[in-house]
Amino acid sequence: IAGYAMLERANAPAAARQAVLMHHQHWDGSGFPSFAGIGKPGEGAPAGDDIHVFSRIVHAANTLDALMERSDRRCAAHAMHAFASSTFDGWFDPVVRRAAIRAVPAFPVGLRVTLTDSTPAVVVMPNRDQPCLPTVRPILEGKAEPCTDINLATQEVVNAGQRIAQAEGVDVSDVDYAPSPASQVVRDAA
Repeated sequence: IAGYAMLERANAPAAARQAVLMHHQHWDGSGFPSFAGIGKPGEGAPAGDDIHVFSRIVHAANTLDALMERSDRRCAAHAMHAFASSTFDGWFDPVVRRAAIRAVPAFPVGLRVTLTDSTPAVVVMPNRDQPCLPTVRPILEGKAEPCTDINLATQEVVNAGQRIAQAEGVDVSDVDYAPSPASQVVRDAA
């Protein structure tokens, strides 16, 4: 509320003021602040489409940033796994949440990882629909010919149980999530 008032006094654009005011509002109507505190008697917290779209985006980005910074979330994979978990159901616009899950890779390009068979590798291509199954390139010391990339999402590789076991020296073998199907997101947003 104080940030909103400060931006209002500074004549900041209405969209910026709304983003600041509502970026802790949850899609399901929980969150804060209550509008009763800013001179709108009888109004509670907004929900769904009543929350400015910029606020919905800032809320998701702010939460992701906090998850990435937490000391017990030492890599992006853990933070994204938490963001996609049921813990945050009802907090975000389903369309914004799905977009964030698809846009922020659990295993960014260039990240050194270790596969379940102890092979060191580097991520060469993220997978938007199955973020925990990117394409990796094995790092084989002293090998003359180039290594063949491994798409961890192919049925053959999935059936073999090959996946990322460690990233940044952290165990990520239990990290598994995917964005909701687009059809589910549209239904949830309606």
